[in-house]
Amino acid sequence: MSRSFCIALTLVALVWAPFGCDLDNSENDTTSQDTVFPPEDTVVPPEDTVVPPEDTIVPPEDTVVSPEDTLVPPEDTIVPPEDTIVPPEDTFEPPEDMTQPPDCIEEGETGPVIMPPMECCEGLELISVAIWDPDVPDICGFSTGVILCSKCGNGNCEWDWENPCNCPEDCKASDPGGDQALCAETGGTWTDCGSGCGPWACGTPFPEICPAVCITQCNCPAGDGWDPQKGCVTCTCDEWFETWAALLAQVQACQSPDDCIDVPGTSCGCTMNYVVNKSAGLWFFWQIGELMGAAGCSPFMSTCSCPPVDGFKCENGTCAWNYL
Repeated sequence: MSRSFCIALTLVALVWAPFGCDLDNSENDTTSQDTVFPPEDTVVPPEDTVVPPEDTIVPPEDTVVSPEDTLVPPEDTIVPPEDTIVPPEDTFEPPEDMTQPPDCIEEGETGPVIMPPMECCEGLELISVAIWDPDVPDICGFSTGVILCSKCGNGNCEWDWENPCNCPEDCKASDPGGDQALCAETGGTWTDCGSGCGPWACGTPFPEICPAVCITQCNCPAGDGWDPQKGCVTCTCDEWFETWAALLAQVQACQSPDDCIDVPGTSCGCTMNYVVNKSAGLWFFWQIGELMGAAGCSPFMSTCSCPPVDGFKCENGTCAWNYL
């Protein structure tokens, strides 16, 4: 072989070698001829990256993933807002009878005018709420918006809620309250401003002090007492002395003999006078004494004698003479 041919062959080998055409090294080439190379802009993940399966749903990056033990409510569950106030299980509920109106209106009671209208209890009639003044008996005033139930028509006027305006069949204008006519028929005098102690009834004790009030009542003649059914009646002496005994129990009460004093002029004899407590009020003592005298039952009658005494005594809580 000539020297020129060898040089040419060497040059050809040097030019061909960079393009991988060295057939002698083909068995050491690990790259398969059919390998697909990714495009140049493909992002290749690091070697330790865990790639999820193709069917795995990957949430968006801003999704808040709950812990594994978080209870997730069903899709159709209504979840109240966080600031919603949920009442406790033992929240009080009013009983039914606190929210329900009464079944019917009782006697003398009123009710509102509502729809459907309320009914009166059995045996009662529906009447108007009326205002009546005996000084102007021909004028009636009526209240609207309320109803009233009563036994109107039974022959007895319930003056607390009935009058000649709303129940004329039972209530007569000439007899306002019934007591006024009864008082006049039995000799009494009707007053619109009587004492808080009256009208007094036979056999009942008078209080030591009457309340300072002004009430309508009958003033019976002296010696008479008031009977709600009969009007002014003459009290018997037995009834008067029942009242007198109750009065003495008040004015003669004591704790020691020093509390006691006699009441001059209450007997015919000096040491037969009544003995009372020094601090007792004697207005009723004298008042009832006079009424009893008018009825022929005077408590101031005694023998005209002066038995010897050694002052007073307080015996069983009652003032008395200490006779020798």
